[in-house]
Amino acid sequence: MALYGLIAAASVVSRFAMLGARVMSHDESMHAFFSLELAQGHGYIHDPRLHGPLQFFLAALSMLLFGANDAAARVPAALAGVALVLLPIGFRPWLGKKGALVTSVGLLISPSLLFYQRYIRNDALIALFTVLLALSLFRYMRSRRRRWLVVGAAAAALSLSTKEVALIHGFLGVLFIGAAALWEQLLPRSRRRAVWGLAVIGGLLAVAAVFLFNKNLALAGGLLLAVLAVARNANRREKPVFAALQTLKNVDELFWPILLAMVIFTLLYTAFFTNLAGLNSGTVGAVSHWLGQQSRARGGQPWYYYTILLSLYEFLPLLVGGAAIVLYLLRRAPDHTAAFDTAGRALPGVHPSDGGTFAAYLIFWAVGSALIYSWAGEKMPWLTVHIALPLIFLAGHLSQHVLSAQKQRAGRWLFAAALVLLAALSARFAWLSSFVNYDYVNELLVYAHGAPDIKQVLHNLDELSRRTAGDRQIKVAYGGIPWPLDWYMRNYPNRLFFGNQPSAEIGNAPVVIFAPNTNLSDVRVEDVEPYLGNNYVRFDKRLVWWPVEDYKGQSLSRLWHSYIRPAPGQDSAAIHQNWANLWRIFFYRATPGYNLNDWPNRTNMYVFVRKDLADKFQTGGAE
Repeated sequence: MALYGLIAAASVVSRFAMLGARVMSHDESMHAFFSLELAQGHGYIHDPRLHGPLQFFLAALSMLLFGANDAAARVPAALAGVALVLLPIGFRPWLGKKGALVTSVGLLISPSLLFYQRYIRNDALIALFTVLLALSLFRYMRSRRRRWLVVGAAAAALSLSTKEVALIHGFLGVLFIGAAALWEQLLPRSRRRAVWGLAVIGGLLAVAAVFLFNKNLALAGGLLLAVLAVARNANRREKPVFAALQTLKNVDELFWPILLAMVIFTLLYTAFFTNLAGLNSGTVGAVSHWLGQQSRARGGQPWYYYTILLSLYEFLPLLVGGAAIVLYLLRRAPDHTAAFDTAGRALPGVHPSDGGTFAAYLIFWAVGSALIYSWAGEKMPWLTVHIALPLIFLAGHLSQHVLSAQKQRAGRWLFAAALVLLAALSARFAWLSSFVNYDYVNELLVYAHGAPDIKQVLHNLDELSRRTAGDRQIKVAYGGIPWPLDWYMRNYPNRLFFGNQPSAEIGNAPVVIFAPNTNLSDVRVEDVEPYLGNNYVRFDKRLVWWPVEDYKGQSLSRLWHSYIRPAPGQDSAAIHQNWANLWRIFFYRATPGYNLNDWPNRTNMYVFVRKDLADKFQTGGAE
């Protein structure tokens, strides 16, 4: 357990160090702002656009304990990250000792998990509860103890109170349980027929999806093939899933867990009975809202979006976890429970819970998540964590199998060397994305983020105010896009928000900030300047920015002519240059042809400072 102590210490340092350094993203600032409103006693009303209530209550509690600042707002996500890193300890019967250790290390150094566990979004919390649900399922199969039903019910309720993707994870979990129970029970002849039937139907749907370019057919075919994959590793001898379901026929077994889940859900969505309408907005309202958003396809990302992100960040999960899927579909997955129990750790009354079932679950979880998130209209970088997560567990499972093999010593050393190399690469890019490039959009994980200019402007504004009007007493007028400025302007009592309606009143403020929203308003910076006359100096800054998305619109033909053989009339030297550019993007996060100071995908922020104060503002308020 000493190694887990080191992993725990590393998880705390990596999740909490410099937690407030990065500028709030657009979404983060809203989550933090409304959490502060709750902490200050202004109540909470659930809004499906901002997902579930749990994050707001946790962030509000953190702000009450540690103050209203960027770091405190992110504390719940960081704590969830630490807990998730240590949770594989509970999976040792199914992962094995070595496998659980590799899984914890994989969770520790995952670039996408680390980045979004230092980020006030719901995904760090939902990842923790999803894994806790899986743990409760297999622990209940193993022990039949009701406490694991209670843990599972609480995890389910907290998931549903966190983010609507809990419905996706719940759907995959229920579908797996049904598929596993079915394959366990079918007689050999019926099983063969079902396998061939699903293979034919799933294959036809997949082929039709390619020719018709229909993502719904692709999803249906993919899920059918994923159900078929469960058959390969279902434990038909001991029937662990079906046997566990048989014990749930007793209503008393489920009464208290279901009641607990209902109580948690009700208390959170009604804000402890202060907003009864939250029960409707948290159920029908949330589902209808987010289903409606799918057709908008915000972000406009291609179907292969997560393949790009996994290839740029999640090397160990993608390669080792992916290898586990292929291997376990070709050969039956090993059962690590016997070796674990032989070590003297068996509990009285242990029931069969694996025999390939755990690997089948991980494969189904990984494939199902990749299919559904790639199918969904809205694709965002933070959702990558839900695809990487099961792949990390699969990498741990395969590691136990290979590293514990009695034969082929050379193979074990080769595998261990590959693990170390991939772990080193993952750690490098985790460090770059979370501690070096955390504010810069040369990282694809940095999406709709506040630019570093914001904190620079705030620092200069604080110093200017201290020198001229007292601590944060200076009058500041700001307008245009409210986020993340609403969060950062909250500390200035003499602030004036004029939105998209500038007036002569803003000319009374020594500092005016305007961030035009060209998507929602025709008001431009040129419309603000007449109210300020010639009395101000303008500084052009960056407010929010997005990565360059040149990867969109790819095709096999375009890739072939870009990296393999030049198109007719194209210089072959371009192929070498394309590979060189790709390497720079991959390893150094350099974006050829683009300059961060003149980044194309950004929203500008114009800071106007009265001429007599402009010199002090430029130097941070120094006299």
